[in-house]
Amino acid sequence: MGESKLSCDICGGKVVMQSGGKFGICENCGTKYTVERMREMLSISGIETAKEKEDIERWKNMLSMYLSNFDFVAAENAVKKILEVSNGDSKDVQNLYKYLQVWKYIDIKHGVLTKYSGKADTVVIPSGVKVIEREAFRGNKYLKEIALPNSLKKIDDETFSECESLVAITIPKSVTKIGEGAFRGCSSLISVQLPSSVTRIGESAFRGCSSLKSIHIPDTVTSIGDYAFYGCSSLTTVQIPVGITKIGERTFSGCSNLINIQIPLGITTISDGAFSGCSGLVSIDIPSSVNFIGDGAFRSCSSVTDIHMANSVTDIGQYAFCGCNSLTNVQISNGVSMIRSGVFASCSKLEDIFIPNSVRSIGNGAFAGTPFGRKQSDWITALKCQWCGGSFSADGYCSRCGRKRNYTIESKAKGKILTPKPPTKL
Repeated sequence: MGESKLSCDICGGKVVMQSGGKFGICENCGTKYTVERMREMLSISGIETAKEKEDIERWKNMLSMYLSNFDFVAAENAVKKILEVSNGDSKDVQNLYKYLQVWKYIDIKHGVLTKYSGKADTVVIPSGVKVIEREAFRGNKYLKEIALPNSLKKIDDETFSECESLVAITIPKSVTKIGEGAFRGCSSLISVQLPSSVTRIGESAFRGCSSLKSIHIPDTVTSIGDYAFYGCSSLTTVQIPVGITKIGERTFSGCSNLINIQIPLGITTISDGAFSGCSGLVSIDIPSSVNFIGDGAFRSCSSVTDIHMANSVTDIGQYAFCGCNSLTNVQISNGVSMIRSGVFASCSKLEDIFIPNSVRSIGNGAFAGTPFGRKQSDWITALKCQWCGGSFSADGYCSRCGRKRNYTIESKAKGKILTPKPPTKL
């Protein structure tokens, strides 16, 4: 008969056939069993084993149904039954049981994850979820790492906002949109790799992610919302995709460790405050596609020494370069007709500035706090018309003959105003 798999009637211990095959004995309590009794027990055990197998298959079928319907509470009960019947022999089911301890706190309806209320530090979202709804994980202070399924298409607005302990996230290639404020305030998030399927990054998507050091933005992205990376003070470098045409309002404002930024050809608009407070930037190259620079776009970029501006720029907003107190050289685009109020205010180290003949007016305080005087009239009205000897008014035109002014002179201050020489003939 060999070694049996029978249990003792008295204590439940294992009954083992002894040498010689005349009787069996319980290894636990020592109870003896005849061969006839052991055969009877084995027959009963075989019937029970067959029934157990039927029960396991039935519960596995039910488990599959529960999982497909995202009914994780019922699925947990089914797993318990399977483990009970199989004496815990199924490793796959044991692993599933561990996942269910997290999943039972997730609400999913028709493939939409609506809420997570658990306290796990690592969460693996089950396959089949297509959308994570607005604020589903918002404010969860326990979450450190999350893995998203390949079935996911969209991360909705504010989904992971204020998850202050979140360090890492894996975004699958199926995702096309990062919603507004999706990761806002995730102050522990270090790195994000966006897949090539993403086409849109919503407003304030990564706002306040103060630990974020790097992010890969694929060329498939055609829209980056306002404030998207506002306050990402640890971000050192970022590559703006070539498909972007507008850098939104305060998109990179407060990225104080951003050392290098390449504005690609194709950008037409740099919105208000887009790079304000980027105190790590050293130089700014504005490509020939840009025609508008918004109010305070580069305000308080205190390390910038040079600005290279293409002639395509026609409009520079108020205080655009205010507080760039390391700036020494700037050449204003030939297309600019107005230098608005405070554009270069507090650029205390400004040495050379090129003002083209296209400029018709200069706003109040445009050069306040620079070597060129607090008021532009300090050096504009001091000039004399080369045609009639009359004086220039603050708008740059001769008060006597009405001709346009000539800036090609040495300023009374330390700097030089550099422009093309005036015509020698009328």
